[in-house]
Amino acid sequence: MLKVPGVLDAYVTENDTGSPVTVGGVTLAANSLYVCVAGGASADVAQAIWSKKNPGCAYTGNTTVVVQDTNSGYSPPYPSYNVTFEIPTGAPICFNVTIVNSVQVPSTAQQQIANAIQSGFTGADGGIAAQIGATIYASRFYADVAALGAWAQIVTIQLGTDAISDAQFTGAISRNNTYNVGDHRHNRNWSICLRCGGRTWHDHNGRQWHILDSCNFTNSDKRSNDISCSKSQ
Repeated sequence: MLKVPGVLDAYVTENDTGSPVTVGGVTLAANSLYVCVAGGASADVAQAIWSKKNPGCAYTGNTTVVVQDTNSGYSPPYPSYNVTFEIPTGAPICFNVTIVNSVQVPSTAQQQIANAIQSGFTGADGGIAAQIGATIYASRFYADVAALGAWAQIVTIQLGTDAISDAQFTGAISRNNTYNVGDHRHNRNWSICLRCGGRTWHDHNGRQWHILDSCNFTNSDKRSNDISCSKSQ
């Protein structure tokens, strides 16, 4: 499947039992082949599947394409077969990257970090790209961000889907400022932490975040006058 023009990734498995089974949250029909393909023309994908599938095997998927057998020995009308496979729904992945604030952080840090994350995600850095059906670990991206320079001192890298409201891509770029790279839906309302005096901002859920120039932050669902931080009263 990966040799089909335009295909970005593919996941293939089967159910060789006489009953439905669930694999990775997908129910496979009895005695069926499951091919999940991202990218490529549907006709090309279907042709590739049909050319390799054993006769009599059923399919599981959400897309059906008619394939004709035009091999020598047949004349029109050619035998036609329904080939079914899965075209996955894209799931936007959001990254929350926090680095230590310092005078060494360049003004281009925002774009550099975004490019490093994208390089790791696509495998352009020489590592394993994000794949269908695979777990994506935040640790996969540590080396890419850290390689940007001594200024890229990672505090945390978090990731999630856009269904998680706090999944953002953030980084401290210059003193007392935080920039949002990949998700502009979060409005920032500045305030002051009453314990440490550091500047903070609230996302749209009321969650408060400390800027890393004043204390080691924690976050809370409480408002600024109740926020807990590393400094005592």
